Amino acid sequence: MPGLDHKTLEAEEAKVVGGSPQPLPRQPYGDRQLSWSGTGFMRLHPLSAIEFTLDGVPESKLYDLVVRYEPQVSGRWENVVLNIRRQGFGGGACSNYTGPDQEAQRLELSSSSREAAATSVCLEKGLRYILTLEVKDFERPITDGGEAPSVLIDSVSFVGESF
Repeated sequence: MPGLDHKTLEAEEAKVVGGSPQPLPRQPYGDRQLSWSGTGFMRLHPLSAIEFTLDGVPESKLYDLVVRYEPQVSGRWENVVLNIRRQGFGGGACSNYTGPDQEAQRLELSSSSREAAATSVCLEKGLRYILTLEVKDFERPITDGGEAPSVLIDSVSFVGESF
């Protein structure tokens, strides 16, 4: 069984749970290297949220959850929250983990980067997790008549750490 280090949850397959996110399929073009995985992106505007389901964690340990995205405007999303809800009780290695907040991790999505990570998230083997990515505030207010800023979310990937 492949390790969770290679597990990627595609945003365009996520469930819409807030606001009006829009799937944005993309087609490969020419010989250029793709900047996305899966079939495209999910466009999120302020006050939007999408939900992923993670099953089949093969090993109880710490993981970094890496959100991959493409900025659409210059600046940064200052109040992005990745909520991590465990379904059930495992009672294993993560039940007493006292690292970073295991339920809500704040991220910043900057136009100078293409990924942001929630680090040291303890996930237990055999449990189901619901991950909700909420995009709240862009650093600048929307000007009268201006288009709302958006960000294209590609995926959430999991990178294993050691205890």
